[in-house]
Amino acid sequence: MKKQLRLAFVAMLLFAATVLTPFITVASAQPNNPSLPRIVDNSDLLTDQEEDFLLSRISEIHAKYAFDVVFVTENDLQGKSTRDFADDFFDYGGYGVGDDNSGVLVLISDEGRWISGTGRGIMVFSSDYGIPRIGKMIAPYFDDGEYFDGFNSFLNFSDEFLKQEQTGDPYTEGNPYRTLTDKLKTVGIIAVAAFILSLLIVSGMKRSMKTARLRSEAGEYVVQGSFVLTRESDTFLYSTVTRTAIPKSDSSSSSGGGGSSSHRGSSGTSHSGGSF
Repeated sequence: MKKQLRLAFVAMLLFAATVLTPFITVASAQPNNPSLPRIVDNSDLLTDQEEDFLLSRISEIHAKYAFDVVFVTENDLQGKSTRDFADDFFDYGGYGVGDDNSGVLVLISDEGRWISGTGRGIMVFSSDYGIPRIGKMIAPYFDDGEYFDGFNSFLNFSDEFLKQEQTGDPYTEGNPYRTLTDKLKTVGIIAVAAFILSLLIVSGMKRSMKTARLRSEAGEYVVQGSFVLTRESDTFLYSTVTRTAIPKSDSSSSSGGGGSSSHRGSSGTSHSGGSF
């Protein structure tokens, strides 16, 4: 009887873990203020259908990574720079997830474009690596007026960068994100190197099969005992001097690759940021 009760208790625990865990995960991933609009299209650059699609993808990122994504298009920056406007919009608007308000905001305006990361977003979308890399890849869409494709592409990269962050080794200069083109280039270089190496090996094998070849030293052609040396002397034609430079310490060097530059907004909150 006791054994049956223990089995029933274990079964209930397994059931609770299976059924309730997804709800707990989603609840913990909800933004601090879920009622706020995640797309503020004051410049009217998106259709209603496009906004609905992008919002559904933003909700997926909320649930998967406990991370907030906000898109803002604005004609009037109220005299602020793109950086200050983006930071203030995020901070004073109450966006973000968790105690550190983790999230990212993309601002599109007539005066420029800006990406602002907060909380975990400072590392994920670092000013040193992430923002320049992603900005370079999405900028052509916005340059051509393809705003939906630009925002959607940003969400694609956000998903990949956030997924990498979950491994504990986010993308940085020391651990770069590689596009399909980058990977194909690497494969191509490896293939060419392998081809050249195989040619050298085959060429070497071919040469080793020749038994008759020119000798490199004249002595091999002299009949043994026919040459008598009467005088010898050493004449130095030149000398070789090798110098080794003493390494200089570089006080400006850093550990490299793992950090991210940040700045503080008017609210005192830290952000990564960059234009694109």
